[in-house]
Amino acid sequence: MRVADRHFSAVRAGSPPSFRVFALLAVLALAVSGAVTAACAADKTQLRSWRAVTDFPRPPFHPTRRIVVRSADRFWKAWRDLRPGEEIDVRGVKFTGEAAFVNKRLPRWAEVHFEAGTKFLGYPTAQNYGAVFIKNDAHIRFYGGDVSDRASGGMAGTGITVHDSTHVLWWNFVVHDVGGEGVYLAGVTKPSTWLDFKGEVYDWGRNLAFDPNREKGTGIHGVNVDDSYYGVTHSRLAFYVHDGPTGAGMSIGGGRPTDGPQYNTIYLSCRNLTMAAKVQVAGNCIQFWGENDLHNTIEFLQARNLTGRPFDSNGIYPGQSLATNTVEYGRAAHTNLNPVLGQAEWGIPAHVRWDRRGGTVFHDISG
Repeated sequence: MRVADRHFSAVRAGSPPSFRVFALLAVLALAVSGAVTAACAADKTQLRSWRAVTDFPRPPFHPTRRIVVRSADRFWKAWRDLRPGEEIDVRGVKFTGEAAFVNKRLPRWAEVHFEAGTKFLGYPTAQNYGAVFIKNDAHIRFYGGDVSDRASGGMAGTGITVHDSTHVLWWNFVVHDVGGEGVYLAGVTKPSTWLDFKGEVYDWGRNLAFDPNREKGTGIHGVNVDDSYYGVTHSRLAFYVHDGPTGAGMSIGGGRPTDGPQYNTIYLSCRNLTMAAKVQVAGNCIQFWGENDLHNTIEFLQARNLTGRPFDSNGIYPGQSLATNTVEYGRAAHTNLNPVLGQAEWGIPAHVRWDRRGGTVFHDISG
């Protein structure tokens, strides 16, 4: 006998009305609790799956010297003096303003470890500057770190911005509570290449004034790749993106002939993306757009509770092809929740989840 049946059998015909109401409320509470428990279990399973497939072996590194810092001033001195083979261990430092890691181009690897308690808090006022800016760096590995715009109450700019860098790794960061995008990876004066990013992003897009799109919110994403002058190429991008009120989990593409993502490998898990766009698009786990989106492989994509699609290619420019792109593994549940996606649009049937416009090759997908 089910739990609900047992409770209903206890409500005898002669029971007082108040008792019957109480029993009914108890059953409803059990049902809601069961639904919440099931949803939480699904979310945890989804997170475990993403963590399992992104449990990449850490690159070997044997530091020639370790520098331990416990203040921002000491960190920036260590950063300026950083040499190949060295490691900076950052313990409990709180960075305010824009933490700018720029022009550190090393011929061999160095590492920076942001240990527990290290936080990037951004600007104290709502201006469009990010909490972390990486520009023109090479052969740096970052690990850890909590990135937000907490100093401004989550109303300043992007969490992490990367321009014009090569061979930069950052694993196990968390970006949250930001006014702009969570992570923005781009090439401004040259492509960004051989990036390796793995982290969690949630609660972005708090300040819609930063969105240039006509439908505010559709242009601020958890992760934005390219959308500049030059592309992001030969990179591995692994993100757990959840509880986002604007844009897509990942928007990838560029609108200039010199721009466009190429030869990237993507691992993406999306949950609870809630913007219901009326004119443009939002709530997709990943959306390709623009031109020159070539030879990208989505090794793993999981999506649950989205207003949009798990995979969307609505914004691909005329004459562009996605035929060199593949989705190797994809699973989706409770997506396309925006009623607009219940209508046939742009020549494709209603309720399409895996958007085949552009010719992306799908292998093992369901949902």
